Amino acid sequence: MTRAERNARALAAADASQSIGRRAAQGAGIALAAQALRLTIQMGATACLARLLLPEDFGLYAMALTLTGMVLLFTDLGLAQATVQRPEIDQKMVSGLFLLNLAMAGAVVLATAALAPLLVRLYGAPEVGPLALVVATAAVFNALGAQHRALLMRGMRWVALQRADLLGQFGGSLLAVLLAWGAGAGYWALAVQPLATAALASALLWRATDWRPSLVRDLRPAREAIRFGLNYTGFNLLNHFQRNGDNMLIGWFWGAGPLGFYTRAYNLMMLPVQALRGPVSSALIPALSRLQDRPEEWRALLLDAAGLLAVATAGVGALLVAAAPEIVAIVYGPGWERAATVMTWLAGGVFATALADCLGWIYLSLGRTRRMLLWTLLGTAPAMLGAFALAVPHGIETVALTFSVVMLALVGPGLFVACRGTPVSWLAVLRMTGPYALGGFAVGAALALAAPWAGLPGAALRLGLDAAAIGAAQAAMLALWPAIDPAHRRMRTRALRQLGALRERLARRRAGGPA
Repeated sequence: MTRAERNARALAAADASQSIGRRAAQGAGIALAAQALRLTIQMGATACLARLLLPEDFGLYAMALTLTGMVLLFTDLGLAQATVQRPEIDQKMVSGLFLLNLAMAGAVVLATAALAPLLVRLYGAPEVGPLALVVATAAVFNALGAQHRALLMRGMRWVALQRADLLGQFGGSLLAVLLAWGAGAGYWALAVQPLATAALASALLWRATDWRPSLVRDLRPAREAIRFGLNYTGFNLLNHFQRNGDNMLIGWFWGAGPLGFYTRAYNLMMLPVQALRGPVSSALIPALSRLQDRPEEWRALLLDAAGLLAVATAGVGALLVAAAPEIVAIVYGPGWERAATVMTWLAGGVFATALADCLGWIYLSLGRTRRMLLWTLLGTAPAMLGAFALAVPHGIETVALTFSVVMLALVGPGLFVACRGTPVSWLAVLRMTGPYALGGFAVGAALALAAPWAGLPGAALRLGLDAAAIGAAQAAMLALWPAIDPAHRRMRTRALRQLGALRERLARRRAGGPA
């Protein structure tokens, strides 16, 4: 078989579209299982690095990310997401997007080298310039695997995709810990971690995908995908500034030490949140994209996924509100107590994330990245950045509280804009997600205020009791609320059906039969 035939077969396989709902549910299940492993790896690496490095090391790394995080957005240009979303793809289009990804990665490295002196001058830290350049080099390796990743997502080949990501993360994390422990590399260990992760993951993605790019001189076949991607990149650029505006202002106003406490609190808070939202989004966006011309199925899948994510996210948010000191003590150890206070105030924003994720699902699956860009430009970015600028002179704890308040305030307007002209209304999304978010917040706040286990010895025991109480409250909500609202009943029925199918497949495997 020639290379052209193998490429055509790989692209045809990526267009498989039967049993979309079932495959999306399977993908979410596989991704959640993989994310549990990913979270274990990340928490283990974080715990080790927190004990081997200083808060100032993490602060310097966060300073470098204010530049590299911005320029790295231009590596992909949203082109991988465009490959997932487009109704039809071909060799010329995907090859053109691959070459454009690679060209942009080279431009990112050059731009970082040019802008690094400005970053050094801004923060007054000469270490930040070389650190940013090393981190930016990961762009090249990410670009090499971007279209292969998109083809795996489009074809819903979840196991191969998760295997590449898990092994890449494990390799990068192990190398970072070894460099910090055995070589005393300090903040350089943090810089090498994303570089090694990207290189290993991309190599595994190439191995899993029997598609290879060909030389393309005409980008016209990729024109629509490029337009989609440019709008998506504009959104990501603005989103980077609004989500990192707090880091930039804290680093400039307070220096590396307070920034280290703030970023460690934020990153630890987001670990379980991303463990939930990442797998669901990676499975759901390809499935919703295939259902663009079937509005009733699109709406049902969106609402069911939003409700289930809200249940899980509200439970995580409640635990973060109730037990931030215990979580920080277990993961980071002594000397990080200020991060616990910051995380308590940040945790309020977690309750908005399940609702905010719906915005991305709607915009991306329907190809409405222009509206996504305009809402960020005119709505969320000015609100977030203005609020951070007012809060930063009052300390990092005030910035954390501001983050939570603004996130919650923007949810309703954001849903209204995203849902206009789509098969789903913003009130339907709030009706599906709101009860679980409000219930989780109430339980978390009650536990934090009452502190019923405060006299118990050991952070692990107190954390376990908080988790058990919150789990019981969310389970009761999931059991009782469907009796009130039929939409929640459909969501629960679909989830139980998928769990039953999974149990049957596992039972057949144990019995030696076909899965």
